[in-house]
Amino acid sequence: MERELGGPIEFVVTQIRVIGPHAFAIVTPQRPDGGAIRPTNDEMDGVRTEAILAKRNGRWHVVKHGIGATDVWYAGEIDNYPVNLIPAC
Repeated sequence: MERELGGPIEFVVTQIRVIGPHAFAIVTPQRPDGGAIRPTNDEMDGVRTEAILAKRNGRWHVVKHGIGATDVWYAGEIDNYPVNLIPAC
């Protein structure tokens, strides 16, 4: 994500759901000093980010993510993960 948004970044977590080795998070990236990050292209609707994560070898890894999505991209992932991990659309 640092490459996509021009790092360094940190995240303010709005929502996170964890079921076993899977997580779904909604976060807002910001600069380490709290500064706002601007969208990197005109197609982005802000920088709010949704991500699906998996825990492997004791560490969380991002499986898929969407930055500034203008649609509910994760709706197509509901059947691939535990029930209630990803919010129903």
